[in-house]
Amino acid sequence: MNIIQGFFFAFTVQAIILAVILFLKKSTQRYQNRIWAIFLMLFALNLLYNVTYWINPSSRPTIVFSWSWFLLLALYGPLFYFYVRSLVIGKRISLRKDFFHFLPFVFVLLNFGRLYIQPYEIKGRVYATGALTEYVLVSDYIIYLILSLGLVVYAWICYRMGRTKYSDDPEMKAWLNAVVFSFFLFGLSWLVFYAIGALNMYTIEADYVIGVAMVIMIALTSYFGYIHSDVFNGKPLKNVFPFVKYKNSGLSKQLLVDLKEKLANTVQQEGLYLDCELKLTDLASKLNISRHHTSQVINESFGVSFYEYINRLRIQEAEKLLADEKSKHLNITDIAYKSGFNNRVSFYNSFKKHFGITPSEFRSKKMMAAS
Repeated sequence: MNIIQGFFFAFTVQAIILAVILFLKKSTQRYQNRIWAIFLMLFALNLLYNVTYWINPSSRPTIVFSWSWFLLLALYGPLFYFYVRSLVIGKRISLRKDFFHFLPFVFVLLNFGRLYIQPYEIKGRVYATGALTEYVLVSDYIIYLILSLGLVVYAWICYRMGRTKYSDDPEMKAWLNAVVFSFFLFGLSWLVFYAIGALNMYTIEADYVIGVAMVIMIALTSYFGYIHSDVFNGKPLKNVFPFVKYKNSGLSKQLLVDLKEKLANTVQQEGLYLDCELKLTDLASKLNISRHHTSQVINESFGVSFYEYINRLRIQEAEKLLADEKSKHLNITDIAYKSGFNNRVSFYNSFKKHFGITPSEFRSKKMMAAS
């Protein structure tokens, strides 16, 4: 194994570890994380096959698993689409309604199925001679081209989805464009690799270059997906993507002041922050302004993100409850939920970050001071 192959193997291991972490991670985006975890696991298996091939093209594992990576290629597009769709519009996979997305996978299984079940000796002969015609219905080159084009098509579908959903929200549109563009380049790298093979220009060095491109695109897509919760909670995009600048939103200074007052009154008087499911989109709907403008009002008027602003109000509520003699019958978990937090751990972490002590210690000090 040379240095380049070692790099790919290391990334394979990292992708598997990240996939396991995402799959087991407890968060409000657990469903989306698990879809991406499956994607990463499949990509890791794809890379593992590549490394095996590069080390020894005639090894037993290479021959046994040849043509199996077509199954993985057939799933990348649908999984990416489901991932983006669940983030953007919150729609989950329905086997009945979304079955057609898996038709390419089923076709690959049928096309290569007869070859998949053959013993090692027959696979070795087919692998060495390239005599696929007696075992497949459609040429592997044609299947490869169709599936690679499919990746680009899925990128386009996701782009259109975001263009419609975020037509009045340039920050969210920029975030989604970054995710989709990374995946588009991933699909394009598969097409470039196809062209190299079709033109008989294949070399191991070219294979390495395409592999690196794929790794970079998947890493970027994973990063953009990882920080999506920050973007969804109103963190300024310029703080997430340094290369993106705030565009002129059209809000005058006076309008910004008016909206600040309206927003603060709405959130505090109606107790919206006590809802643990509150999202930036929900608040924007209450104020009857765009999500982007709501985010801008919070960012520029309070100097924090939506999440930080709401958390601050929840901490203030918890502070009152912990110091109130009438609430001494409530345990810490009860106070966490009554303050708007959705779990005890996030409450403890936020409270200690704000006050420097735990809620229990804070309550004890208040009770001692009052006695």
